[in-house]
Amino acid sequence: AVVSTQSTGNLFWKENIIRAGVTLVGLLLAASGLSFGHMVSLTGAFSGTLMQFIFPCACYLKCFEGEMSGAQRIGIWIMAIVGAIFGALATYVPLIEIFS
Repeated sequence: AVVSTQSTGNLFWKENIIRAGVTLVGLLLAASGLSFGHMVSLTGAFSGTLMQFIFPCACYLKCFEGEMSGAQRIGIWIMAIVGAIFGALATYVPLIEIFS
């Protein structure tokens, strides 16, 4: 399958705003003079929890939407929420170190 890289209409502007925002955040972090350890700690805390807890739960919920029982669905939601809480805490600690 061929994937088109050209977007039309509203999606085009949303994609460009997201790209510009990510680039701006990267520029601000690089210009702030953070140590490499703080940068890696913050990046790992934020993206690690997304990749390990939240994205798998979201994909599982989407892929097996009609095949899960209510208890399974609740368990997956609890796992995603606990992952989000720990992700927020894991992101909070490096931010405190950076701004102290």
